[in-house]
Amino acid sequence: MKSKVNLHVHTNYSDGIKTVFEVVSELKNGEIEYFAITDHDNIDSFYEAVGYAEKFNMKYFCGIELSCRFIHGEIGFDDLCGCHILGLGINADEMQKRQKRHNEIKRINMQKLYESLIADGFNLGTISANPTRKDIIKALVDKGYTNDKKDCKKDILSKPEYRQYADNSMGVQTAIQTIKECGGLAIWAHPFKAPGFGRREILDEKQISELLDLMIKYGLDGIEAYYSHIVESPRFQVNEYTAKQIRFLEKLADSKKLIKSIGTDYHRQENTSFDVEGIIPDESIITCLESRTENKNV
Repeated sequence: MKSKVNLHVHTNYSDGIKTVFEVVSELKNGEIEYFAITDHDNIDSFYEAVGYAEKFNMKYFCGIELSCRFIHGEIGFDDLCGCHILGLGINADEMQKRQKRHNEIKRINMQKLYESLIADGFNLGTISANPTRKDIIKALVDKGYTNDKKDCKKDILSKPEYRQYADNSMGVQTAIQTIKECGGLAIWAHPFKAPGFGRREILDEKQISELLDLMIKYGLDGIEAYYSHIVESPRFQVNEYTAKQIRFLEKLADSKKLIKSIGTDYHRQENTSFDVEGIIPDESIITCLESRTENKNV
């Protein structure tokens, strides 16, 4: 079965490589009727997506994917490890206000990071008036202080004196509360993956169950039970859920009375439709999103 729902999609406003128009066009060609663009830590695609959804007669839900970290030692993880929380059906105006405040904090932190590195003897030269983390990492790599972006985060920026400025990820509890305060559903994205600033883990069923209980206390609404991100990735050993993993997440969500979300984590030349033989996605999340959204595109 090809689902007509895809609630986890990225554009070039974060780490996707395609424009909003290109992405929405591909979703349309893939016969998707309901979708959410969930760029990392921003909703800059919102107004474009609204227009294209209307043009193509599709239903669009405002979304975001927040990068989070475990800051309270949740089930043994330190704050180098984290997770991603999707916000679906959020109020764009409210999230935009929060994004603006958060971006100002990031700007200040990046300036402090740059100054701290310079003070410690890193000859980075003049980067820009408002250096971004990407700018700083590029300078560190170009100057030969580290091999690449991954090593830069692991070997330099993960040190406490730098990470206090370099890692602006929200705590998991704060992220969930932020999404709820913006009127959205908080969904744990790809639960088997635990991406973080300095560490990346593959979770087992026991860890997922324990973390889920904790996130429910924080206000979590659901989990991404159906996930089909098929691109090869050197960073993770798990990219596409197996039928066994899907059944586990379905059963877990049902036992906790949680919403089951569906998405492909689309970034580039990938699948736009969820298509796994023998798996029938639960699309009741659409009813839930529509019931919470007065304006169909907000």
